[in-house]
Amino acid sequence: MDKDKTINNRLGARLKHLRQHRKLSLSALAKASGLSSAGLCKIEKGQTTDPNISTIKALAKALGMCTEYFLSEGEGIEWGSDLYFVKDVFPNMSRKNRTLLITIAGALNEGATNG
Repeated sequence: MDKDKTINNRLGARLKHLRQHRKLSLSALAKASGLSSAGLCKIEKGQTTDPNISTIKALAKALGMCTEYFLSEGEGIEWGSDLYFVKDVFPNMSRKNRTLLITIAGALNEGATNG
């Protein structure tokens, strides 16, 4: 599988996982992000050929996430699904501090799996 297809599949899987975790319909996420339901459906299925950064930023903002959640490599969904929902646990935490927490936890996880 080529790299672009892998990235699109990972993005789609993470988006669908998060949307369903938040109990959002495609139309509700479309409204919150300013994107179309059809476009979101294609992203979730890995059928989009080139999701641009503005699309990813719009999704991240609508879902209260950092863009790294959608763009990072590795098995982020498995080891970090609860971590990436840090906004749900710490609703008053700033975006900057959420990003810092995710970065630190990711580094600790990588150290645990590599060391």
